[in-house]
Amino acid sequence: GRYGQVAGLYFETMSSTAAIFTLTVGTVYRYRPYLYGPEGGSKRGGPIATDSFFGGHTAHAATATFFAAQVFHDFNPGSKAQPYVWGAAAAVPAVVAYFRIRAGKHFLTDNLVGYAVGATVGVLVPRLHRTTTGLDATALPPQDFTGSVIGCAVGAVAGAATLHFYKKLHRSGVSAIPMQGLNVNGYAYGGLLLSRHL
Repeated sequence: GRYGQVAGLYFETMSSTAAIFTLTVGTVYRYRPYLYGPEGGSKRGGPIATDSFFGGHTAHAATATFFAAQVFHDFNPGSKAQPYVWGAAAAVPAVVAYFRIRAGKHFLTDNLVGYAVGATVGVLVPRLHRTTTGLDATALPPQDFTGSVIGCAVGAVAGAATLHFYKKLHRSGVSAIPMQGLNVNGYAYGGLLLSRHL
């Protein structure tokens, strides 16, 4: 019944936040706060030293809690517990953000953006799936999610491979810059200019 639908919706919601986070952290290089002090130890030159923007822990915590609050709101209209559920949904990611700042992993702005992204996705995805009519399980055609699962898996693997290659290329001192121009014959060209720092 509804448990399978909510579980699938939760997976979709968390995957949406994970995709936004992965694309952002793979393209925006921002040094973590611990690099500006003597802390960090062996992590100073590690692969996550430039992954400060935006706060992934905060974003995922906000997605999970705001998703739970939105689903509770939809399934329990008029409940007197709603203010407490929404309050807890807002408080948990704020506490996560506080401890990430204290640990030197993120700046305040990283966590504010992570909180906003997570809360927005956590509320928006379930709301996009709401219907005005009640659920009649007998009227639904048989569901086959094989294609969806395969698509999510292929997308996740492709994203992880792309991010791994991009980070490996960046750490090796090789730069990839898009370029375009005209050759001596007047023909246009475009591509990537690969250069290695000496």
